[in-house]
Amino acid sequence: MAKEFKYLCQVYMQNSKGQLVIDQTIECRSELAAEMRAEKIWQSGNYAGVDALLIGADPEQGDYDAPVFITRLGNVPDEE
Repeated sequence: MAKEFKYLCQVYMQNSKGQLVIDQTIECRSELAAEMRAEKIWQSGNYAGVDALLIGADPEQGDYDAPVFITRLGNVPDEE
């Protein structure tokens, strides 16, 4: 199977210990859609942070590329 590319919007909350946790991951149709969704979610003021990112994957092989961040807003995890 060929490599798939996905645009994602990842939303973070802080738990009771102050640690960032993923609240939700939203798949988007394009880079622009992911960026716009992240900005809209961030502007709501309800979340600690939001990432819009691109990730390449070959699910059959279990091979996943490192994420490429499009935009990072607020309190988000360090890039790894």
